[in-house]
Amino acid sequence: MKTAQQTKATRRPKKGAVLAGIVILVVFLAGLFIINLDIIREGVSIEGIDVSGKNRQEAVRLLEARMEPILAREKLKLTYGSDTWEVGLEQIGGSFDYMGAVEEAYQMGRTGSPVERISEMLRVRKAGRNIGLRFRYDALALKAFVEGIDRVIATPPVDASITRVDGGFEVTPGRTGVGVDLDAALLHIDTDLTKKDFGWKTLPIVAREPEVTAEMLQHINTLWGQFHTVFNTAAKERSKNIEISAGAVEGILLKPGEVFSFNAVTGLRIAENGYLEAPVIVNGELTPGIGGGVCQVSSTLYNAALLANLEIVERHNHTIPSVYVTMGLDATVADRYLDLKFRNNTKGYLYLASWVSGDKVYAAVYGGKRDENIEVKLRTEVTEVLEVQPEIVIDYTLPPGGQVVEKEGRKGYRVKSFRQVIRDGRPEAEEMLSIDLYKPEKAVIRKGPQQSTQGGEGGIGEDKAS
Repeated sequence: MKTAQQTKATRRPKKGAVLAGIVILVVFLAGLFIINLDIIREGVSIEGIDVSGKNRQEAVRLLEARMEPILAREKLKLTYGSDTWEVGLEQIGGSFDYMGAVEEAYQMGRTGSPVERISEMLRVRKAGRNIGLRFRYDALALKAFVEGIDRVIATPPVDASITRVDGGFEVTPGRTGVGVDLDAALLHIDTDLTKKDFGWKTLPIVAREPEVTAEMLQHINTLWGQFHTVFNTAAKERSKNIEISAGAVEGILLKPGEVFSFNAVTGLRIAENGYLEAPVIVNGELTPGIGGGVCQVSSTLYNAALLANLEIVERHNHTIPSVYVTMGLDATVADRYLDLKFRNNTKGYLYLASWVSGDKVYAAVYGGKRDENIEVKLRTEVTEVLEVQPEIVIDYTLPPGGQVVEKEGRKGYRVKSFRQVIRDGRPEAEEMLSIDLYKPEKAVIRKGPQQSTQGGEGGIGEDKAS
């Protein structure tokens, strides 16, 4: 049996335990109350600005009041040599992500179990926590600003060039340029802006090499294919158009894989480009039009490209045979409609030449020395002749049985063209280039009315004379 003293001693620890439990419960409940308040925890700051005890809207307004003047005042400053350029942060779309930072601050002490949330709240309260403001900007606006500086300070590279001189070629070396290293500059600026470092930044400069170097052109010394056609120099306007278009082709360089476009090189056939009115083929008829004669240059160049064994990308035949080139080997062009295109299917640069000498227009393709001896042969084959069909028109102004040939008409033809490469004396399989149709043109014949063979009053067969 316990004594009264023993009973009293036993009750004291129980009272202490109960009291401690009550204290812990009160603290826990107080913590639960605090962590459920719609405010940012004590000890939290954003960009060094204390936002403790603020709700999200209040925190955003506080940050805007403190940071917007800085945003309006600060400038991005770039330098190269003795030149400097500045642009306001707002001009490149600069802004601070207030909402993102406030939301991060608000979420402190709001994840995990209640115990975990209270523990984090106490840690933040004791040690403090600072959240950085993320700076945002318009990358395209910044790029445009830096590109504008580049246009001011850059020295563009100059490509090497090549010209025909006295039957040979003369190469002029290119020149290296300099300019802003755009990728490096944007990366460097982005890194600093992310850290909100708006101080002076030196623009990185890079050498810019020419696309075409002398080494790329020095090999051009070999004729790959040449062709010429004859024209009537008495037709002054047509001759002038031939000279203009041939001059446009002269000196064109084709890099490996590049496609040549006759229309792109010679330009629109309009008076503003110097072209004159001369006969052109429209719907199978010769009619006056600006640029007549240009198709003779395109046809001449087409044959030179074939003889150089280049890949033909686009080519169209005329609707009627041409007098200056064999059927099946002509190449007509028309603005925005019909073009002559071929590809440089070699590994080196090619030089296109075209010139007028007397009554002849020439086209030639030059390249480097070939590894093998190549000869190209062209041939055509008329596979069908389309005879002239007469169109009879009764003409009552002609006497019975009378006949007048108003239009002779023209035969039509279906023609195949072929190319064969002979490589080191060994002929390869023929390549069929095209199947062309030259449409026939009807003959127009006017005839008088037929004479009547039956008599009658007032008839043609009755003689009224007495």
